[in-house]
Amino acid sequence: MILPALCTLVYFAQPATPPAALAPAPPARPVPSAPAAPAPRPAEPSAPPVSPPTAPPVVLPAVVPEGAGLKEVFPGVRLDARAKLVEFDAVISPMLIKDDRAPNFFLEVLACSFNTREHETLVVTRVKPSHLHAALLAIGLKPGSPGSWTLKDGKLVATEPTGDRVSVRFLYALKDSPAAEHDPLNWIISSRDKRGFVDAMNKAGPAIGFVFAGSRFVARGDKAVYDADGAGNVIGLTTFGSEVIGLSRVISPDASVESPQWIVDFSKTPPADTKVRVRVAPAG
Repeated sequence: MILPALCTLVYFAQPATPPAALAPAPPARPVPSAPAAPAPRPAEPSAPPVSPPTAPPVVLPAVVPEGAGLKEVFPGVRLDARAKLVEFDAVISPMLIKDDRAPNFFLEVLACSFNTREHETLVVTRVKPSHLHAALLAIGLKPGSPGSWTLKDGKLVATEPTGDRVSVRFLYALKDSPAAEHDPLNWIISSRDKRGFVDAMNKAGPAIGFVFAGSRFVARGDKAVYDADGAGNVIGLTTFGSEVIGLSRVISPDASVESPQWIVDFSKTPPADTKVRVRVAPAG
């Protein structure tokens, strides 16, 4: 199936001449009228409003492969249209190494681009975030918007992210075991009491998961660009506002707003640099 390519008186009242002594008063002189106010100058034409750059369309794959099986549609990005599945290549962060001198590896994202947040992510990828966005569109998912923060009456108010719910799984194999899928949220625990992330979040509100937030377009110079392509936030845990896929609940990355809590459970993660296939599909 072929899809089209997707961007404003003062006047001088002259004093009456004093009458000469014993002379009859001269007739009163008329007080001159105030000069007419000058006609207002025409307003100078205002400058035309400056419109923000138009967001370019997200470019869809030229061809959405039909039939079963994963087919590459962008470098490192594959999709199966029939199964409604998108898969992309990644590796366990090279910085995800257990160190007894600094045992807590705090997380802010789950997947990011290289040279961005390797020190606070589970996996890193070389795929272009906008390509992932396009592939998710191609299997019928609808994006919403990332979570955000607004200052109201001196307080920060969170706005939850929107978009179709999706599932995220990490698939990898080690030498002595076959390839298996893992829920990355199960690799996260609290630094305070070692409680599992999913259990803690589900007891604090609705079931936790992910949404296709769709990042956003931002102006850089005279162009509108897909924010995640520059920021590198592919799958979020905390809310930066630029992630392609976001957690379904808002967590602030700012330590002055919310004390950092979520860390890696090293008992569940494979070694650094392990190849991982990240699978995204509509949440069932």
